[in-house]
Amino acid sequence: MHLSKKQLIIITSIVLLFAATMTTIAYLTKSSLAANEFEIGRVSNQIEEKFQNNIKEDVKVKNTGNVPSYVRAAIIVSFKDENGVILYEKPVKDVDYELTLSTSSNWLYKDGYYYYKLPVEANASTDILIKKCIELGTHTNKTLDVTIISQTIQANPEEAVEEAWNVNVENHNINLES
Repeated sequence: MHLSKKQLIIITSIVLLFAATMTTIAYLTKSSLAANEFEIGRVSNQIEEKFQNNIKEDVKVKNTGNVPSYVRAAIIVSFKDENGVILYEKPVKDVDYELTLSTSSNWLYKDGYYYYKLPVEANASTDILIKKCIELGTHTNKTLDVTIISQTIQANPEEAVEEAWNVNVENHNINLES
């Protein structure tokens, strides 16, 4: 099949026009990528306290996470021997130690735990839980140990704290009444 000069010029023009159009389209097309970075919620806490001359004071829990969280804490009082081993003998309140709790109405007690009824914002602290704890007298071959164990659960969704701790949340406040 022989093409005339005129037909070759028309076909070449169409191919060049097509190539120019594709090049133009390529130049007019721009793609971009939008990345949404979500920060994962981190729940953590630390005990804040003053401890001097065997007196523990102003104990509270700080939310060191990045989301609002509910807090609960247990106070464990025990004797330890000189090697730091917990002894079977249990210290007696007002005989071996004096413990003064805060009068804050934000702390509620149930089944061995103190629940802070309000969600604690990131980098904020609860009200004081223990105002003061003092060892009474001296003890041979043992020392008094007061440990605060704290737990936090993210405040949203509220069902998480309700299920995990078997509590009710009403108007963003923990309610221990069933």
